[in-house]
Amino acid sequence: MAGKLREYSNVRTFKKRNGQFNMGLLIFGIIFIYLAAMIVSYLTKTHVAQYEVREGAIIKDNSYSGLALREEVIIPSAAKGYINYYAAEGSKVAVGQNIYTLSDDKIAYDDSTEATDAALNSEDTAQFLLQAQKFVENYDSNDFSETYSLKAKLDSILQNSSSIGKQTHLESLIQSGAAPGLSLFQAPDDGIIQFSKDGFEGLTSEQVTLDHLQKKEYNKEEFLNNQQVQAGDPVCRLITSELWQIVTILSEDTAKSLLETETKNVKIKMLKDNEILWAGIQIENKEDNYVAYLTFNNSMIRYASERYLDFELILEDRTGLKIPKTAVVQKKFYVVPADYLTESDKTKEKGVLKEKKGNTIEFTASDVYYEDAEQGVVYLEQRLLREGDALFHPQSQDTYVVDKMESLDGVYNVNKGYAVFTRIEILAESEEYYIIRAGSSYGLSNYDQIALYGDAVRENGTVLE
Repeated sequence: MAGKLREYSNVRTFKKRNGQFNMGLLIFGIIFIYLAAMIVSYLTKTHVAQYEVREGAIIKDNSYSGLALREEVIIPSAAKGYINYYAAEGSKVAVGQNIYTLSDDKIAYDDSTEATDAALNSEDTAQFLLQAQKFVENYDSNDFSETYSLKAKLDSILQNSSSIGKQTHLESLIQSGAAPGLSLFQAPDDGIIQFSKDGFEGLTSEQVTLDHLQKKEYNKEEFLNNQQVQAGDPVCRLITSELWQIVTILSEDTAKSLLETETKNVKIKMLKDNEILWAGIQIENKEDNYVAYLTFNNSMIRYASERYLDFELILEDRTGLKIPKTAVVQKKFYVVPADYLTESDKTKEKGVLKEKKGNTIEFTASDVYYEDAEQGVVYLEQRLLREGDALFHPQSQDTYVVDKMESLDGVYNVNKGYAVFTRIEILAESEEYYIIRAGSSYGLSNYDQIALYGDAVRENGTVLE
């Protein structure tokens, strides 16, 4: 029986081999060490909040309302009758040009005349559609003033078409003799015609009082078609010069700022249509107020129908690269004459020739952080030089002893994954941002990445977001 058991038994006994190599354990160990190193590296590296540099603007302005003064004359009616206007309001008329008619009876404008008023010619239609298209393409829900600008432009187009229709109708009445006593009257001078008056015609800047500026008892009278007038009654006013003024009261801070800088010209944004104008400015203290006289020599026709105008006085308008103030730091550099800068024949690096121990001269590579061409100096890294170092001129026997240090404003550029100090030139500021010059040498460019908090960064250190 025992022999049979031995015959069918497949059990084998193996000797245990010592020091057998386990490949799986090795691979696991390598992965573990790699992950541990990555974790340690991640925890020890500086984590930096980053900011993408973009183009922007800072505008400092103050809103005001002012009184418009122009060279204006009132045109009286030449006779008694019912007046109808032949020229379009706001249009430029020449001396001797027909501007209104007088008749014994009211003029009846029938349906055909109204149809003529409503019909736009091809040129007016194209302008109408163009203005509407521009408005749609540039629409900004936060800037509702653009809607008023569009309304004014479309009203002007429609008014021009309406005026042409009325002129055609009046001409037909004159030729046919259908309107009793219908007569045409001409403009006595060149100018811009307006069908209203307010009693401020002829008012000069010297005569303006605080009551005028505060709109006290202001009243504007409109002249209408088919209105009965007597001989000598005012029927329209004529603005005879492109030179005009706005008089307004400035805040004390704004006035003092302009007086200190002796500003002669200022930038104005008209709120009616967002047009930008330049004006000469004079400021005087009048009745314990700072009164400003803004003088313009163009664009009068755009605002001829209004006596009071709302506008923004733009004190500062700077465009460039916009960066947060928290990113800005200051760093000191040695200031060296630019002609002491040279280039290595081997590496083509820029640097200076510095005296070493033993009276030997050695090339020392140094990055240039800023070059002031006007002063003829360059700003070199502080750690590469010492006060008292002797630099040798590359093309003469002259020497320069390093002794001058200055600070530069800058930020840390982190485009390459480590922090590099980059000089900036500040143009303007708001509460939270600076506007800096774009395209300057050794400076920033649009879309560069910088450290959001400059004080938290170690220069040349590796950074992570």
